[in-house]
Amino acid sequence: MSSPDSAELSAATLHLYRITGVVGLLLMKSGNQLANHMPFADVRTNELGAHVMQMAAGYGQVKRRVRQVLMLFDSGTLLIVMKEQIQLALMLTPQADLDKASLAAGAFLMDYAAQLDAAAPTAKLEKEPEKPKPVAKPESDPVVVPVAFAAEEPVREKALMAEPVHEAWPKVTAILESILGKVMGNAQAVRLINRMSEAKHGNDVSKISPADAKVLARAVLEQVPNKSKRDALLSELDHALAEAKL
Repeated sequence: MSSPDSAELSAATLHLYRITGVVGLLLMKSGNQLANHMPFADVRTNELGAHVMQMAAGYGQVKRRVRQVLMLFDSGTLLIVMKEQIQLALMLTPQADLDKASLAAGAFLMDYAAQLDAAAPTAKLEKEPEKPKPVAKPESDPVVVPVAFAAEEPVREKALMAEPVHEAWPKVTAILESILGKVMGNAQAVRLINRMSEAKHGNDVSKISPADAKVLARAVLEQVPNKSKRDALLSELDHALAEAKL
């Protein structure tokens, strides 16, 4: 049974994950996962976590107190917020409000500092970076490091402008989590939704059209084994989608 602190922390991460424009969240403590709401398989999540830890260790090795790192990609942004032994990574769509996400992430680490300090990890990364050797250099003030990555291949501006971007899936995800919460835990529901989403549409949820979002939502609920419960959940989904005008 989870403690009140861990339950509160879990609810807080879900609230942060549901901010408009956030499509993935990974919370770590000293290389161990506290929360995983990333839209891809655990192996890739572990790889991302290992890279984040290596980067944090690298900055620590040269006594750079980095507070935030922004990694800019064509398909969105990876925002990493660090505070002592805690690392919080947020995957954002190109339309996401970076300032809002940054403030929310920083507030989360401040407001739940006690819970994070007492939290026990849920999973250990497959690879852990070596502990950096101390370097006798004075500490600098915390900084925000923007990191821009160029596309692997030239991309025409017209093609980017013509590519449709949809925001239906995050809204449908919130509905699905609420419905699935009646038959399973929140973490299990999130993992099921993310796994189905990645399997059918890859990692960029901004490309999931409203029509595809409805089909995917029904496919997720079809995974509920009990037929009577499944039918009831599907009926509730249809009603919720209609109310949300999706």
